[in-house]
Amino acid sequence: MNLNDNTKPPIRGSLRIAIIFAAISICWIPISDQLLYHFITDPVYLTKAQTVKGWLFVIATSLLIYYLLRREIGNYFRAEKALLESERRFRVVLEKIALVGVMLDREGHITLANDCLLDLTGWTREEVLGRSWFGLFLPAEIRSEIESLFFNTIETGNIPKRHENEILTRKAEKRLIAWNNTVVRDETDRIIGVTSVGEDITVRKQVDEKLRQTEKKYRELAESLPQVIFEIDSKANLIYINRTGYELFGYTPEDFVNGFNVLQAFIPEDRERVARDFMLNFQGQRLGRQDYTAIKKDGTKLPVGVHANRVMSGAAATGVRGILIDLTLIQQTEAEKKKLEAQLQQAQKIEAIGVLAGGIAHDFNNILSVIIGNADILEISGGVSQADMPCVQQILAAGERAKQLVKQILAFSRRGEQQRLLVNLKPVVKETFDFLKSTLPSSIEVCQNIQADAGAAILGDPTQMQQVLMNLCTNGAHAMENRENGVLEIGLEKMFLTEEEAHFQSDVDPGEFVKMTVKDNGVGIEPSVLERIFEPYFTTKEPGKGTGLGLSVVHGIVKSHGGFIKVYSEPGKGTCFHVFFPVASEGNQPAAAPDDRRLPGGSETLLLVDDEKILVDMTQQMLERLGYRAETRTSPLEAIEAFRANPDKYHAVITDMTMPQMNGISLSKKLLEIRGSLPILLCTGFSDQANEKKARAAGVREFAFKPLALSDLANTLRKMLDEAKVDRG
Repeated sequence: MNLNDNTKPPIRGSLRIAIIFAAISICWIPISDQLLYHFITDPVYLTKAQTVKGWLFVIATSLLIYYLLRREIGNYFRAEKALLESERRFRVVLEKIALVGVMLDREGHITLANDCLLDLTGWTREEVLGRSWFGLFLPAEIRSEIESLFFNTIETGNIPKRHENEILTRKAEKRLIAWNNTVVRDETDRIIGVTSVGEDITVRKQVDEKLRQTEKKYRELAESLPQVIFEIDSKANLIYINRTGYELFGYTPEDFVNGFNVLQAFIPEDRERVARDFMLNFQGQRLGRQDYTAIKKDGTKLPVGVHANRVMSGAAATGVRGILIDLTLIQQTEAEKKKLEAQLQQAQKIEAIGVLAGGIAHDFNNILSVIIGNADILEISGGVSQADMPCVQQILAAGERAKQLVKQILAFSRRGEQQRLLVNLKPVVKETFDFLKSTLPSSIEVCQNIQADAGAAILGDPTQMQQVLMNLCTNGAHAMENRENGVLEIGLEKMFLTEEEAHFQSDVDPGEFVKMTVKDNGVGIEPSVLERIFEPYFTTKEPGKGTGLGLSVVHGIVKSHGGFIKVYSEPGKGTCFHVFFPVASEGNQPAAAPDDRRLPGGSETLLLVDDEKILVDMTQQMLERLGYRAETRTSPLEAIEAFRANPDKYHAVITDMTMPQMNGISLSKKLLEIRGSLPILLCTGFSDQANEKKARAAGVREFAFKPLALSDLANTLRKMLDEAKVDRG
């Protein structure tokens, strides 16, 4: 194959002709001379004969040389034609194949570049022919290496049949080519170049690399998952298990060198079911999660759940692949969830009862307001005889007891407003301990366990703290009244509640708490009863021995103080109440309200607003007894119109909270828009919409709960009016 495209003479044919000519000449000259000398003796004829002999030699050798040259030249041209045809066919094939093709001469210059190579790289044939392959197509980082390999091939003939390297396109993009190489030789077997045919494997390599990375990623993912990933063959022998599987079951890879049948990983009672489910999965059925009991290497049992599906290779199933989950924590969580659901249902039940109780308290407060108010009027009116005065006082005493009962109901429903001070529970526990020791039967031993750090203060109502502890201790004493060796233990300690522990208590933040414990060794509480102990009026005591409000009030008080209760009880072994109160800082201590029992009066004109006519009339009488002039309205809209007509006429307004058309806070805002300095007293029996903070935020000066005794009304009203005078200057 002629890579240099220049025709050379047939060296071998020329040499052969020269040898023939030399042989004929060597033989002809001496033989012809001997013949002439033998037959011709005359010198004249001999000279003529030699001349003729010379011409005959020239003519004969010329004809012979012509014949030989013509034959050699014919052979040469036939060979050249065949060679050119072969080269033409090779070029056609190289141009037409869907592979990149290139031919290089001994210097590495391009003598042929097929269309596929040109299309791939973006060059034209004119731009690449005669150019150096190494400088035009090879990246700089591999150029010297490939160039050395090429020239070594030219010198030695040793060429790598197949290798891969990148080439550059016209836009300097890299393409990876897998080459097949052959050397090109001339008719003398001399290496005159190299032909290379290659396949662009850039995309394939990228796909292979992505597949490798994907396989690596998913393998790493499988190894990092907290679930066990496994694969088994058609005979249930383990093929693969991830790191979690080794850790969970306690095995090492060395344990599986000789094979491992997965049935060995389950208890004998489950193996038949595991084998059956494996065959169903292998047959293509989707079973969903199946739960079994597995066995670790050390013999420990654990509950597991298995999700599995068969593995296909073409149309044939080769095994089963899936995940195995340790159900220990899940089962514990489900048990805890059921417990929390029961607690939530109980809390919702208590909340619903609390709403009902709050509504009842509201209506009952209105009734009590009429009773107590009229009794107060009778007491100070002077129109009641001394003989009848005890009746009035009994009415007031009964009203006060009813008032306290309403407070208990509101405490249960967590809707009451209590005085909050910094309270150290140590003195409360010690006082209760001393009281119980002196009052409980000698068959009950009372002991206390107060930790040194339990003196942290809480923000609470001291009276209610005493009420909580006494109610719990009383219940404990009742539970042990038939025991000869009852033990009632009162404990107090400081503890820190973590975020995880606080998560299981509604409306409770993590932090420091004071835990008060009341423990007895009484009859205990049945589980069915334990769910209802905080319901109001629920009791297991005999008639006459309890109202059923004790624990419900305790629950309400604790919740209203931002705390919670945990109860542990076992029938026949006793009960333990743990009450948690959040620790407060001294900066949270509110100022105590003054205790002023005077009945101051006045002559100011007041606007009284309440939708209950009987309450309006009664309160009007109370105000007039105190010397005030009172104008009444039973509609908030009428009150606004009356006030707008003459804003300066009224020195103050007394309004109820819960009324049709408009509540007390909205009414106060409307009135303050007309006269911003107007002092307002807002009264409520109960309302989710009102408390002292909301009332003062709306501009209300004073806030009071019904039923409001005459003395409370007098003191609050006088204080508000005097402060308003000072503000006006």
